[in-house]
Amino acid sequence: MESATPKLKDIAERLGLSVGTVQRALHNKGGYSRETQELVLREAARCGYVANAAASALRRAPINLIVVFPEPKGDDRYFFQYVWQGVEKACSDLALYNIRIIRRYAGPGADSTLKVLREILCEPEGSVQGIITNSFHEIDFQQEIEKFSQRKIPVFLVNAVKETSKGLYYASANQCVGRLAADMFASFQDGRPGKVLVLGGSHSNVRQAARVSDFYRVMQERCPNLTLIEAHLYHSREQIEALVCDYLRVFEDLCGVYAVSARETLAMCEAVAGCPCRERKLFTVGTDVFPELLPYFESEILTASIYQYPVQQAYTAVKTLVNHITNIDTGNTPLKFPIAAVFRSNASAFCGEALLV
Repeated sequence: MESATPKLKDIAERLGLSVGTVQRALHNKGGYSRETQELVLREAARCGYVANAAASALRRAPINLIVVFPEPKGDDRYFFQYVWQGVEKACSDLALYNIRIIRRYAGPGADSTLKVLREILCEPEGSVQGIITNSFHEIDFQQEIEKFSQRKIPVFLVNAVKETSKGLYYASANQCVGRLAADMFASFQDGRPGKVLVLGGSHSNVRQAARVSDFYRVMQERCPNLTLIEAHLYHSREQIEALVCDYLRVFEDLCGVYAVSARETLAMCEAVAGCPCRERKLFTVGTDVFPELLPYFESEILTASIYQYPVQQAYTAVKTLVNHITNIDTGNTPLKFPIAAVFRSNASAFCGEALLV
């Protein structure tokens, strides 16, 4: 006589399989044939088996996830405040799984993150179940990530150039940011010759370089009448503001500015607002959306900005690692995120609590 509440071991005994094989087949974790999985799924459906996530979580030790991002203060807060909010929201929603977030702050560059990762590798084995951090493409960084894989510790990289799900390695990404910016310029330009200043971020940042490259490619096709001028002053807000003011004074045909990062977007807005030439019609496109930009949307100093879903990327990072560590499917988690064009009419909506859902 079958038990009132079927268990994994009941299915395993009836099919002559190990409990581990049955569990992997039910949660699509691999290590079995397609025929075996079909057999397990049919038997589970027949006997009415339902995974008891609560019981599994209560029996499980705390899940220690080390999260390595810049501290949300200063110029790093504009993007990363939302990344940290996404982490916290996921932990709240998945509280059943007893997640323990260990914050480790690092600077925005690869070297600072690399230093923290090396410190984590020196911690006792078994003390860390997963790593979430920013994506970099330096060889040293990739080598350190591989060391976590060798220890069977899954890693999730946020804000990558390409989405990835392979073994112990995951990455979420936005694409087409630079192309969307160029599309907006092309849609609003009137065909007259002019200049566009491109605040191109850091030379060492692959994501920002990709945005610049995509922007150039589309602009050359759709706006051959516009001359693009590229500048890289990412680490100095004061220099960015001075440069924008200088270009507005010197070039009467400067008709637009594109900023590929959050800090450059705010610096661009502050420069235009404080420049005597601000009455000139200027098309400006930035990157990311945060409360400090709202006055510039309202005054029409900032024409548009591109939202990259930082909350959702971080939320997905936590959820994906919980799925991986527990072998419990908490729902599909997309790794490729859209981007959104934000204007004056909808800017405030992208700074609100609704985005944490």
